[in-house]
Amino acid sequence: MTDLITKEEVIALAFQRPISTTKIPDGLINSIQVKHIKPALGKDFYNAVTAAQETYDTLVDLIKPAMAAFVKFYILPEIYNDISNSGINKIPGINRAAGTNEDLGSARQIALDQANLAMGALTDSLKDNETLYPLYSAGRDPNRKVEIAGGIIFATDYTEEDDE
Repeated sequence: MTDLITKEEVIALAFQRPISTTKIPDGLINSIQVKHIKPALGKDFYNAVTAAQETYDTLVDLIKPAMAAFVKFYILPEIYNDISNSGINKIPGINRAAGTNEDLGSARQIALDQANLAMGALTDSLKDNETLYPLYSAGRDPNRKVEIAGGIIFATDYTEEDDE
């Protein structure tokens, strides 16, 4: 399985200022794909998309903003803090004070909100274009919390075992 986004693309999409690609740990992008994108697409469709990205380039373009925002969410603590064997220190900027825990929490919440919005746009597009993606099954989307059938609202239960 290949990554659906590069570190450079993450930085371009998620950050207003350049950061070093070394701030994004190796394997993090793939882990985020498996945790957030695979359940949304379903195992078979996810495998098809990662194996033939060029075939699903329009879909991959919708996945990238969500992936970038999720990566940002996960790496912000490392960017805000100097974490080493000697402990955790706040990193002050040039001519400014170090960010507070509240600043970090707010920035992470914004990144998570952006990721969830992008995931919503992705799943909406998939539902609107189901005929283009026969391997996608909207009923297995973990972001859908309810099903409406005949005017009756049913809670949906999604587990990773459903995907196996």
